[in-house]
Amino acid sequence: MEHWFLNLKRDRSPQLNPSGKFLTKRARRSFSLFACLWGIFALVSATAAFGQGITGSITGDVTDASGASLAGATISIRQLDTNEVRTVTSSDRGSYSVPQLHPGSYTITIDKAGFKTFQQNNIVLAIDQVVQIHAKLEIGSEQQTITVNSDSPVLQTENSAVGLVIDSQTLQNTPLNSHLSIIGLLQLIPGV
Repeated sequence: MEHWFLNLKRDRSPQLNPSGKFLTKRARRSFSLFACLWGIFALVSATAAFGQGITGSITGDVTDASGASLAGATISIRQLDTNEVRTVTSSDRGSYSVPQLHPGSYTITIDKAGFKTFQQNNIVLAIDQVVQIHAKLEIGSEQQTITVNSDSPVLQTENSAVGLVIDSQTLQNTPLNSHLSIIGLLQLIPGV
């Protein structure tokens, strides 16, 4: 009489299962397949979870008054809260990208020899937001500055990510109806 868990004729290297009985080769293969599938599922789930970031980006392009792209322009982005400055140079197509910026208010300054300096103040960056700043530099000296005081666009069309920064004061003053959990906090985010 043969049982699925005890087959010494076909299987030369039996192993004990938790109940003390031997596993067949087929049972070990099934378990291995299940473990591999579970591992792949865990990796895919972890990758999807990391897809939501806690930073934003500022991108754009630099052109002259005629619309031709300007390569080699220096772009300086300063966070107003910490005075941290990130500096990049525009590509040969005039484009630039500054990723991994913390949420907050920023000022962008763009310099190029032979052109007036472009500056835009009060750019508010949120979590997972990509703000695009397209700068048109006018011919002039670097001592002349063009300052743009406008808000960044509220509508983001690049992706559908929704994020919100909740400061500690808001968190302490928010009644969560005794549901002090992440679900209660998620209900504070508009659109979620």
